[in-house]
Amino acid sequence: MMAATNVETNQLLAFIKIELTDQALELQQYLKSKGADIAAESSGDLHQDLSLIIKACDVCFASSAAADVEAVLNSIVSMIILETVNDNNKLIIEFCEKMSTATAFQEVCLKVLNLLFNSLKTSSPVKYDVYYSLVSLAGKVDQLDSVFTTIPAMEAALGSSLTTSQKQKLLRLIFRELLNNKHSDAAAVVMIDLLRTYSEETASEAREEAQRCVLAALADPDTFLLDHLLSLTPVRSLEGTPVYELLNIFISQGFAEYQAFYAKHKDLVESWGLSHQANENKMRQLTFTQLAQAHPDMSFAMIQKELWIPEEDVEEFIIEVLRTRLVRGRMDQAARKVHISSTMHRTFDRRQWQQLRDVLTAWKTNVAATRESMQSVVTAQLEMATQLGTAS
Repeated sequence: MMAATNVETNQLLAFIKIELTDQALELQQYLKSKGADIAAESSGDLHQDLSLIIKACDVCFASSAAADVEAVLNSIVSMIILETVNDNNKLIIEFCEKMSTATAFQEVCLKVLNLLFNSLKTSSPVKYDVYYSLVSLAGKVDQLDSVFTTIPAMEAALGSSLTTSQKQKLLRLIFRELLNNKHSDAAAVVMIDLLRTYSEETASEAREEAQRCVLAALADPDTFLLDHLLSLTPVRSLEGTPVYELLNIFISQGFAEYQAFYAKHKDLVESWGLSHQANENKMRQLTFTQLAQAHPDMSFAMIQKELWIPEEDVEEFIIEVLRTRLVRGRMDQAARKVHISSTMHRTFDRRQWQQLRDVLTAWKTNVAATRESMQSVVTAQLEMATQLGTAS
């Protein structure tokens, strides 16, 4: 039975434990009172009645308070998750479609969908469908972090039945919603994880996504290390294409090579949505980093020549690139030089790992030597103190 109190336009609903058919009838009558085109009596088929209730449930969105809407939706959930309901999985999918396309009370719908998701067993064949709708709705209200944190957590919630194709479909949706909500950094991480799901055999299926991933990384003003993208199989499948050529220019080549590429592919760069000015700025910074590795004392004249910078803009450029922390150093305006103390490597391959290993090995040796020296000093002092004590 459904108890209701009328306070002008606000109708508060409370459901108590009654037979499902009676509860469905109460919902039908309530929705009809709200203007739904639905029968006020039971058809005798609970599945059919629940299906009609789901189709009409959004009629209460127009004239009800959030608490009333939530009560109605929770009541529907409480019925459709019961395994005793005939073909309840189909009803669950219908309900998810209704919630994910809602244009009002979206946060309430998100809350109810989350309840539905957590009410299902991990082995439920429709848990994936509910989660997909949950992600879609969360993206619309910029609350994706409430349903998605990490891929391992997502996989644990969905269980071992999650297929590769389902995971890819989910990650595409998450990537799109993150971009729509201007969370570009998080979206880039998700896209890389998506591309990692492809093998050598299936990499060609993700060429479009691989290109989108590369272009997003190139366009990001705060992303300078790009060589890790070459480890992704779908990105390697782009080899021989202009976008792959451009990626390699940003990874290991210089400003002059970028200008030559742009002269040849100007229309293509613009069609990709890349800013030529932003590309120039990033390539100047990356080229400066590479030059700094070979020239720890770099003259203004070299910077002006290699980076095509007017003489009056050199100092401003140096200040800008030092702020990025790509390089560390100081500017000597009197000598018109930059003194470099350290630089970031544009690529981190086997040679860089070997250098890091050598540095750490040397550090370990120095620490051991320092410890031995300190131990020798302590031992000598103890021996001296013992001798003085004996003498006295």
